Amino acid sequence: MSQGRRPQRRRPGQGQGQGGQGGNQQGQVQQKRPADFWRDTPEPDLAGSVGAAAEPTALLRSLGTPPIPTQAAAGQYFAAVVERASALATALGAAAGILEVPAED
Repeated sequence: MSQGRRPQRRRPGQGQGQGGQGGNQQGQVQQKRPADFWRDTPEPDLAGSVGAAAEPTALLRSLGTPPIPTQAAAGQYFAAVVERASALATALGAAAGILEVPAED
């Protein structure tokens, strides 16, 4: 009986790999091709126009009250942030000339 001897664990990459071959042989380094982050990309397909949100907090309200027991007014603060973001997005759309102006009846 051997005393205090543990069986050896396999290191990642050892043992049987694909095709019945062992993992990387010692001394071999797998070469990876570097990613080309600065390549040319196709132009994005931009929407013709965007419209202002009628109710910017609708999604937020649909989630219910925030689960923050000590902050009863947290929902109001979240709503204020969402409304401000909607106003800024509308202003950016107007500045870019892509804001859809609703037709008056």
